[in-house]
Amino acid sequence: MSSSSPTNATPSPTEVYTLADLERWERPGPSTAALGHPVAHSVSPQLHNAALAELSRTKPALKNWMYFKFDVTPEQLPVVLPLFESKNFAGLNLTLPLKVAVVPLLREISDIGRAMGATNTLKRLPGGGWWGNNTDGYGMSQSIQRDLGVNIAGKTVALLGTGGAARAAAVQCLMEKCEHLWIGGRRAHAELHGFFHGDPRMQYFNIAKPPFEKWPDDMLIINATSLGLRHGDALPMDITRLKPAAAVLDMVYRRGETTPFVEAARKHGLRGADGVGMLVWQGALVFEIWTGEKAPAQTMMDAACKALDLPTRNA
Repeated sequence: MSSSSPTNATPSPTEVYTLADLERWERPGPSTAALGHPVAHSVSPQLHNAALAELSRTKPALKNWMYFKFDVTPEQLPVVLPLFESKNFAGLNLTLPLKVAVVPLLREISDIGRAMGATNTLKRLPGGGWWGNNTDGYGMSQSIQRDLGVNIAGKTVALLGTGGAARAAAVQCLMEKCEHLWIGGRRAHAELHGFFHGDPRMQYFNIAKPPFEKWPDDMLIINATSLGLRHGDALPMDITRLKPAAAVLDMVYRRGETTPFVEAARKHGLRGADGVGMLVWQGALVFEIWTGEKAPAQTMMDAACKALDLPTRNA
């Protein structure tokens, strides 16, 4: 944690600031930041600062923008949000466990943020307060299209997990008119059925016993669980009975290696992609929301791959 004032200092992408740092914050120029607890693992500063460095060469208004990260607990949100506003922060990103907790504190929220019941992106409003949005679904959709060559529309989707990430993914799939949405978990029906008002496209299954016989060959599988983040995690689902036309998106990504779920999918002859593309594309939309400028997506992808010790990929 930082204990020194950031005044006139060049921030490190790996530095983690605190509420105490924010209270002393005197940095000139607009700031943006990722908030979470924990947040040290976030590589969003590398993505955004790389994009800002590139665009500021031709967009002088962005020259003094910088992106930081702050360790913030849900209990601190009512205190830190007005502070970030007063300290000239133009926008904030939220990760776990803040995405849901922040919603009641917002002055305005987008339709998609309200539908998902969570926001990962805040923008400071001219009249005071914060507007919230959620770009996770957009990032997921872009990754599915670009990395897997699949469109959600008309597709049968198996969504693994019932938490906040699964809820955002489910909203995006329904919004993009998937034909069927199977949600796998141990308590999926109880947790999500009411939230989606029993949408007739949705069905539920025990994640340990997938109904392969009811699924089409060209299934899209989305892992919205945290399985795969840690070494030794079990695969979120057995995929050996999936046909080669199926595709797998794993929201998880790992430093220096492909996730085990994606590796297993590829060994089985399936198309597979980890969560790096989703990370980059949700961040690209965030960048555009904050700055009003088109994000240099390839620059952000290059920065993400470098930060995660992964080979360079096309955005």
